[in-house]
Amino acid sequence: MGAQVISPTILRPNQKVRIALPNDDFVMRFRGAIAWAKFELPKSPSRAPQYRAGVEFTDADSSALDAFCSRYRE
Repeated sequence: MGAQVISPTILRPNQKVRIALPNDDFVMRFRGAIAWAKFELPKSPSRAPQYRAGVEFTDADSSALDAFCSRYRE
């Protein structure tokens, strides 16, 4: 299980990260590792460069994440 993230700071494959997902009642916290990363230049000159990356969660509660995603899915 994992997620795609966008970060203004450099992200590299295999880098260990900590993720926090705020909820109305609490904050879910877990660890992960960057599976892939890509540097992106913005199309608009007023925006800063960013990194888009895939995070593989290493200790996340899958049922809690499924509930979180279901709640906020558009």
